[in-house]
Amino acid sequence: MRLGIGTVQFGRDYGVTNAGGKVPAEQVRRILDRAASAGMDLLDTATLYGESETTLGAAMPAGHGFRIVTKTAQFQSPVITANDATDLLQTFRLSLKKLRRPAIYGLLLHRATDMLGPGGDRLFDALRQIKAEGLAKKIGASVYTGEEIDRLMDMGDLDLIQLPLNWLDQRLAASGHLAKLHAAGIEIHARSAFLQGVLLQAPDSLPAYFAPLRPHLAACRARMAAAGYSPVSAALAYPLSHPEVSAVVCGVTSVHE
Repeated sequence: MRLGIGTVQFGRDYGVTNAGGKVPAEQVRRILDRAASAGMDLLDTATLYGESETTLGAAMPAGHGFRIVTKTAQFQSPVITANDATDLLQTFRLSLKKLRRPAIYGLLLHRATDMLGPGGDRLFDALRQIKAEGLAKKIGASVYTGEEIDRLMDMGDLDLIQLPLNWLDQRLAASGHLAKLHAAGIEIHARSAFLQGVLLQAPDSLPAYFAPLRPHLAACRARMAAAGYSPVSAALAYPLSHPEVSAVVCGVTSVHE
């Protein structure tokens, strides 16, 4: 199964089109049960997602086979210090406690630029230590741009990259970065397949901020409908059409979704 569950909504209000806010704990349990029965085995979370890790730790069914990927805190200092690296290690161990897991599948640096500035190698060393201790099978970063990918790959030792990919944002496919990562044996998880729900909403119902995009979105939806695609199936079909992508992470707020 190449679909995974994004869990930011389990811990805090999130999403341009999310009118319901944070998902109640009982609904989270039902979502995880349904996901497991459908063969989905990947959960994406982060220490910055409010109560998401704690909620997951309490809600995951006994004997589950979910692979969990979480992300570090962000580091705001212009120079990464030894204390920042220590904070990363301590925060990650707290994440394991919240998740009620002795180890997880993947740990990503939440903001790749933290690792690319002065002293960023200290954070990479902390990630390597976590992997060496067997606490995370794979390490990597969440990225936004091809430049970030290129610079991280130059540092070596990456196992996993999470990146944005949808039919409105095809930059990293067009630039060849999907192919470059795949050729290097780096696992790719795609996020933003629904663009926080923007690609699923009727263009006229979107907030005023998106007004300049409405004609383009409407034209695309008409073409998709003519080809027999619903907004959801079209949004999933694009990232899944790239064989380099191992998993597409989708946020949900209910069992129905």
